[in-house]
Amino acid sequence: MIIEHPFTPRRIKLAWLFDSYKYSQHKQYPPGLEYLYSYMATRYSQDFINAVFFGIQYQLKQYFSEPFTKEDIMELKADVDKHMGLGVFHEKGFLDMLNDYGGYFPVEIKAVPEGTVLPLNAPMIDVVNTDKKYGWITNPLESFLVQNWYGTTVATQSRYIKEYLLGVAKSEGMDLSLVDFKLHDFGLRGVSSAESAGIGGLAHLTSFKGTDTFIACKFGQWFYHEDMAGFSIPASEHSTMTAWLRTGEAQAFANMLDQYPTGMAAVVSDQWDIKHACKEIWGNQLKQKVMEREGSVIIRFDSGNPIEEILLAGLDILGDQFGYGTNQKGFKILDPHVRVIQGDGIGRQSIKRITDYLHNAGWGLENYGYGSGGKLLQFLSRDELGINFKASHAIVDGEEREVFKEPITDPGKNSKKGRLALIQHDMGDYEVIDHLGVNDTVKDNILRPVYRDGQILVDDTFADIRARASF
Repeated sequence: MIIEHPFTPRRIKLAWLFDSYKYSQHKQYPPGLEYLYSYMATRYSQDFINAVFFGIQYQLKQYFSEPFTKEDIMELKADVDKHMGLGVFHEKGFLDMLNDYGGYFPVEIKAVPEGTVLPLNAPMIDVVNTDKKYGWITNPLESFLVQNWYGTTVATQSRYIKEYLLGVAKSEGMDLSLVDFKLHDFGLRGVSSAESAGIGGLAHLTSFKGTDTFIACKFGQWFYHEDMAGFSIPASEHSTMTAWLRTGEAQAFANMLDQYPTGMAAVVSDQWDIKHACKEIWGNQLKQKVMEREGSVIIRFDSGNPIEEILLAGLDILGDQFGYGTNQKGFKILDPHVRVIQGDGIGRQSIKRITDYLHNAGWGLENYGYGSGGKLLQFLSRDELGINFKASHAIVDGEEREVFKEPITDPGKNSKKGRLALIQHDMGDYEVIDHLGVNDTVKDNILRPVYRDGQILVDDTFADIRARASF
């Protein structure tokens, strides 16, 4: 089929990012509702004891900075009428917001600074309407704001892995700055959307600096004032190697050395026989060429049991062929012209398992790194940190109310009561202050206003966020 007229890409507006049932909620609150205050927080985790907050600035700039129009309202009404039935959509409410606030949402959003490392159960975001006419609009924003779980969870996982690798590096006497490049992001093809790649890939870069998810670097430029958030190197893939055929494998490897005569270059080497490639091609036929080169050849393993393939085919064989020394802690370090990367089956569990195994075998972390895709950016869910969004305070006909849930079947889902504040004590520990009323103030509340009535109030740099997330 030929499309005669070019398709115009549609920009998704915030008013479309409600769960469908949210369009019906204006009729469900008590008569006289003036203000509704809600918060977003983590609840629990099996693996993590804290969370790295990340992504609100992207959400605000991309979706809160553009007002809706009367045309948008009419389109939305027509669609909701068809989707949910006549009389569900709050046409008057949206038209009033258009007239009163120019199509922006009359809410104040507060958030902790991005990159902040928070204990579980600490609030990260809170929202309240700024005009008593619009108490019904606070919680429809839940649907989109809770998508912050993704950037926060990726950033949390990457920091968790970095903390572990830093511990290994310290125990081995390794230069700690090298850890920044020990987990490389290859997640673009494994995520659900280009936006997931952008924000998830950038979240990973709050702790590491290696990535092939280039769109993450663009998100850093567009939303966080970062000229270049991550870095990569020339690298082969199986197609560029197998196109030379098995008989031409050595020529394929040699071509990589010729095309990239200096610096680091990665060459996937497992397309047929990884042990043969390491011993006979890299360690024999091309050894002199590798040793004369300025920089490291990164030999990539991408198939098979990671422990066996890295240990046997990677480090042991390459150590025999190229030689190795020992560092001050006694760990074996390959000749610097050769390094190894494992790019298959890599996630936070396998990284620990492989690294522990190689550490116990005497091979230092300096020799190898990891490439991760789906397990880094995709094999995650909101349940990893139990991120939830709950109303905790309301004003109805001038009367303040604490709003909460306490399900007898699951006390773990009990929600907080009243307005909230979060403070950090001198020793670094955090305290949640709850049961606050509308007129209560808390000094040094780190939940700071980031949006109010169409205005974005904070514009952090990625460098500042990285600094907050660092060790």
